[in-house]
Amino acid sequence: LLIRDGFTIPDDKIQMLEAVGWTLGKAPKVEVDEKYIPRYERYKTLYTKISVIGLAEYDCVLLLDADALTVGNIDDLMSCQVLEPNYRVAGTLDYYHGQWYHFNTGSALWRPSSQEMNRVYGMTKDNGWMRRFESDQIFTNTVYPDRTNRTLNAMILSREVGTEAWGQVADLGWQYNAQTHVENQLSDYWEEHLKEVKIIHFTHAKGWQCPERHGGPPEPKQTFPRHPEPCKKTPGCACNEGYRWYDYLDTARERAKKQ
Repeated sequence: LLIRDGFTIPDDKIQMLEAVGWTLGKAPKVEVDEKYIPRYERYKTLYTKISVIGLAEYDCVLLLDADALTVGNIDDLMSCQVLEPNYRVAGTLDYYHGQWYHFNTGSALWRPSSQEMNRVYGMTKDNGWMRRFESDQIFTNTVYPDRTNRTLNAMILSREVGTEAWGQVADLGWQYNAQTHVENQLSDYWEEHLKEVKIIHFTHAKGWQCPERHGGPPEPKQTFPRHPEPCKKTPGCACNEGYRWYDYLDTARERAKKQ
């Protein structure tokens, strides 16, 4: 688990992380000119994330945001085979403003390369190309623009086209980045694919923002407004799977006590 250089974690939380198997390291700061730093507070340090591209000592690296939770076995993913023969990254389509657009960068499998890291870092210094991107996802999908064609994205999702349409971005599959805002915005799609999910990405309310619940979803499951704004005003919206976060937190606490 790479912690951004300069960011501190309380000792008791470090103990919990180590108890469930994490080895802690530092992620370097990736400095960009002030004029290019996003205005939105949570994205001001986003360029640290691109440092994953330079971890060339590994065959592949899985980048997970802190709001992503592994709930199934990912050994197949970590075999790196999805990146063969020569894909740069494997990502899952994002349901963005009502359409499948961009690959979501909160769970992505990278083929690291020091040469590629140097190329991407150089782009951040190119005043003719660089701009103030709103998020790391927009930046990354501008560097690797293979999921910016909405028509083609829909065809990838429906399997009307195959690997010949992927470009540099392999299809990671929904099971490795199930974005919870889809629970309310496309509820039928969410329920259809829920059983196969191995990584849940809490893209609406974060796991720790969901109502505390343990052992399973509410019975019956809650239904939510489809549109984002009413969902934001609905307590527990898109949180039927939030219990998983609290269950894993309990597990971490119990393991930490035994250390």
